[in-house]
Amino acid sequence: MTDVCVSVVAYKREIALEYYVMPIRSIAFIGKRNEPLFLHTVHKEEDAAARLYEETIIHSSLDIFEERRGKKSGSTNTSATSADLFLGHILTVSRSKVYGFCSNTLTKIVVVCDINGPEEAVAKELTLAAYESFVKATKNPFQEVGKPVDSRGFSEDIKSMVSVFNTR
Repeated sequence: MTDVCVSVVAYKREIALEYYVMPIRSIAFIGKRNEPLFLHTVHKEEDAAARLYEETIIHSSLDIFEERRGKKSGSTNTSATSADLFLGHILTVSRSKVYGFCSNTLTKIVVVCDINGPEEAVAKELTLAAYESFVKATKNPFQEVGKPVDSRGFSEDIKSMVSVFNTR
């Protein structure tokens, strides 16, 4: 019985350390009609529960995008700058902060971080870099518009960006 208790404590400690070491836990690209285009999490592939939790957080943030974009669509200024596209901190759930970015084509980027994760300026820098990589990947003539991005190069770009931001 004590072996089971020790392994549970070790497992909980490992999760806590993983969240501390990796403040950016996932990044998702969501299409115009709220269809998932790409999702990268720092969790291991076999950890389906953690991935599902991240997907739930991402899904719950989509309503906030519509609220914020609705406010901006009524404005008279039609030219959007990168400052206008970055929505900033949009949601806090449990031990997670969620940052959002919404392009002029209504492609949304959702970054889920640990509650003690990066500052807003770091999240903005990450979303802008990730969006540039997304644009480059979708310029590929073989990439269908509105379909999930399955480019290995794009996946590696996002993975390396997140790992760089997590080591800051």
